[in-house]
Formats: sequence, structure tokens, C-alpha cells
Amino acid sequence: MENIPLPDVGSTLTHIAGLSPTAQLAAIAALTVVFGLLVWTRRPIPGPDAGTVVKALELTAQSQAETAASMATIARTVEGVAEDVRAVAEDLRSLTHAVLTERKEVA
Repeated sequence: MENIPLPDVGSTLTHIAGLSPTAQLAAIAALTVVFGLLVWTRRPIPGPDAGTVVKALELTAQSQAETAASMATIARTVEGVAEDVRAVAEDLRSLTHAVLTERKEVA
């Protein structure tokens, strides 16, 4: 349907001029319908309007801000856990050192 050839307008008008007045009106109406359908089928597909695009961008920015806040909270939590692990490791080192020192004294 993309390569429909357009008819010769001059020839078409000559043929219509030879018809009776009623047939001329019917031919013009039919040509109008055909031309209207041709234009209608080749119109561009409408996309989203500007308001929809702006709203989508606002929602995207809001979700990115919320994600950044969540990631900051997670980072603080991970840092707290890392500090706890460091403290436990230090306690383990000191306890291990105490146990080893006590065994040396016993032996």
C-alpha cells in the first residue's frame, strides 16, 4: 500500500466532465473519499504529548532521588557492620593473644 500510483488528474477531470451532473457529483464524492482515506492512512502515528513526557521525566527524577537516598542508608548500615566486624576481630586477636600467653605460662 506504500507504492500506490496516483492517477493522472487531467485525464480524470476530462472523464468526469463528460458525465451527467449527478454522476459528476457522485464521482467527486468518491474521489474525495478515496483521497481522504489515502491521506488518513499515511498520517504519522501520534506519540505521547508533552505533558506525559514531562510527567514521566519528573517521576524518573523522583525515583532516582529515592534510590540515591536508599543507597546512602545502605552504605551507612554497611559501614556500621564493618566497624562491628573490626571490633570483633580486634577482640578475637586480643583473646587469642591472651590464650596463647596463658598456655606459654602453663607449659
